[in-house]
Amino acid sequence: LYDIFRSDDSPLKWENRWPILEKELLRLNADVFGLQEVQCDHFDSYFKPSMSKAGYATYYKPQTGMTGDGCAVLVRKSKLEVVNYRVVEYFVGLGTSMDKDQIGQILRIRCRETHQEFIFANTHLLFNSARGDIKLGQLAMLIANIEDELTKSRCPVILCGDLNIEPFSYVYTYISESSVYLRGLPRNELSGQGRFGGPYVVAENILPPMANIGRDSMFINKEAVHRQAVSADYFTHPLRLASVYHHFSVNGEICGAVNSDFLTHIVCGAIFRSPAKASGMSSGLRKANQRAC
Repeated sequence: LYDIFRSDDSPLKWENRWPILEKELLRLNADVFGLQEVQCDHFDSYFKPSMSKAGYATYYKPQTGMTGDGCAVLVRKSKLEVVNYRVVEYFVGLGTSMDKDQIGQILRIRCRETHQEFIFANTHLLFNSARGDIKLGQLAMLIANIEDELTKSRCPVILCGDLNIEPFSYVYTYISESSVYLRGLPRNELSGQGRFGGPYVVAENILPPMANIGRDSMFINKEAVHRQAVSADYFTHPLRLASVYHHFSVNGEICGAVNSDFLTHIVCGAIFRSPAKASGMSSGLRKANQRAC
């Protein structure tokens, strides 16, 4: 039944997939790409040589385990300059709630023409549909590092990646509303991927003390200008993020809030950004950011 997938002309063979993928990347002609699940050997042998030749600076970070894949960010050097680059490893320690191998990347990028800066964050979160609590913790670690970078000087933020969540799930609410109430929520239901039940979530147990990050998604030992007391049942973050995508119900209507009839699909390739008005984003940088998306 599956012999077609093993044949030399199978579209699933990497040698057949790469030319099509390379053509599509070059056709898109984006100023910034955020990629996930890029195999280490594919990055070294295909992505990096090809995209470097096309004028991109390439940044790659493999997962911390033995998965053989990671995340990559490609930045067009003629238009943009990378001012700072940091990686975030979500593995805190064995036996802790944060013991998975996923990672994130954070780049502070400056537009060569306008000299304005923005943060570009790229990540791949845990897939396990029953562990939305871990995804929430991973996002909190990423956002804590974004906020730490923003303390140098505030600027717009683009957050993208393979998030493995549903639109308007509790984890989605945390991102888009900057806050989520967790009391009485079954753990399996946080990411909205069709799983039900599980133990109730305890907000204070999501991040281990070793992470040094509070339920406000900021480093505990940092002086945070925006820090406020957070109720024991909440997880919050200091950013203001809005999805660049519209989500539609089965009736074709745009969903603006939780709707039991929304079309079920996993938010894998998700992009959130700072609202232009809230971030003070100028029209020139807004256009650059839109191209980057």
